[in-house]
Amino acid sequence: SAFTVLVFAELLRSFGVRSETKPIWQIPFFSNRNLVIVVALSFGLQVWSQHSSTLGGFLKTPFIPLSDCFVFLAIGAIPMLVLELVKTVRHAQPPGPAPEVSSAEPKAIPPSPIGARTS
Repeated sequence: SAFTVLVFAELLRSFGVRSETKPIWQIPFFSNRNLVIVVALSFGLQVWSQHSSTLGGFLKTPFIPLSDCFVFLAIGAIPMLVLELVKTVRHAQPPGPAPEVSSAEPKAIPPSPIGARTS
């Protein structure tokens, strides 16, 4: 069950990392058709492996009720939701003040006494 949550989390997170700045709801769902296909097939294979005795026996996955899969999906959505929240908060903040530029000449750095020879 922990593996299923991890699989669901990574599949959902793949939609969130399509952009570092835009939240998932601002990017068209089918803008990357290959991603949608791979994620859908991966979800299907994950759930099927837990409901098919043949595939489940081959992959050594236990039977998990479909209702539990929905709970695992909700738990797996947490990393994506946190990622989207961070993007939203980060880009909602106004930009900070520009760093001050000093017109004074840089000060000379005095030589270090370490390694200096004394007579």
